[in-house]
Amino acid sequence: MSRIRWELCKIWRCTIDDPRFQTTNMPQWQWYIEMIMEEKKRANEERIALVEYLASFWNAEAVKRIRESREAEREHAFSSDQEFEDIIKSGAFKDNKIINESQKNTNLNSNDVNQNTRDKRNIGLPSNIGNIHDLIGD
Repeated sequence: MSRIRWELCKIWRCTIDDPRFQTTNMPQWQWYIEMIMEEKKRANEERIALVEYLASFWNAEAVKRIRESREAEREHAFSSDQEFEDIIKSGAFKDNKIINESQKNTNLNSNDVNQNTRDKRNIGLPSNIGNIHDLIGD
């Protein structure tokens, strides 16, 4: 609440202990917050548009790719529960490049030298637990 009060102080050019803050009710606070956030969002979009415009003189293709990437993030849609379940059951996610890259440096990597020794997800206790006893102590 103090941040919104600070924003209003800048807008109204008043001090933090101005009597207006004492008489402001909750719906008014919510309206102020919504309007200030919308104004900041618009100002941010205007700055991005200006930067893209200026950058387009140097590298128009890069600006186009960045804009397309940002718009793709906004338009990203989640799959329904049924679609997600179908993807999991079919195993189609295993061919996803992003998932394969994320597992590259884990013990789940299929290129592991010891891949035939035991199932990687069901690793049991070691046969000699003496070393664990030494680590834990008495």
